[in-house]
Amino acid sequence: MAAQTTAQLVTTLGIRMEDPGEDKFTATQKLATLNYTQIKTAQMLDIMYLSELQEVDTQAMTATSLTFASLSFDPLDGEQGIIAVMDAASDWVTKTTLEEQRRLDNTLLASDATNKVYFIFDEKIWVSVGGGATDDLTVYYIRDIPAMVSAGQAPILNEALYDIILRFAGASLWRADDNIDRADADDKEALDYVDALNQLAEMKRPLGVGTKKEKREKIQR
Repeated sequence: MAAQTTAQLVTTLGIRMEDPGEDKFTATQKLATLNYTQIKTAQMLDIMYLSELQEVDTQAMTATSLTFASLSFDPLDGEQGIIAVMDAASDWVTKTTLEEQRRLDNTLLASDATNKVYFIFDEKIWVSVGGGATDDLTVYYIRDIPAMVSAGQAPILNEALYDIILRFAGASLWRADDNIDRADADDKEALDYVDALNQLAEMKRPLGVGTKKEKREKIQR
């Protein structure tokens, strides 16, 4: 079965709001709410469920850094959307922070050809050691979500996530309608669904030598 189109999601939200005739909320208001809640849903979910948003970009650095603007898409949540970085030699580069760079001034801890690091500052990926200043850098990241428009196409996120998006949207509209009980109920159901999916993802994550936990921080409830 084909995924629901954006227009169908707007209609479904109207039915859930007991407002199919749009006496309370216009199609434009519902569409704006759906666009907000699809981003909210993606921010809260494990990367396992965001395959449609996963991107790999290889771009040339400028003076040992690569700006977010050089990527094909903006990363979702900025720095939080960057998952992994690989240098021109196909070596993985370890993420650090700007604050930790002072520790690396110690010659015993300093980055080198076998201890390549990067940090993110001012929407740029800065690489310390590892090749030339203009080498290519491969970035694995979660892209931003294109806005839905009320037309025939389906949203970019997987159809399995539509119910969460709709429940968050319902909660937002119920709250705007001053129906707090209905808003809280929709919020709780959506959050319980998110928690269940994230727990399942954690259980399925591989463990052992050479594996690591996902570094992307999800928005907490």
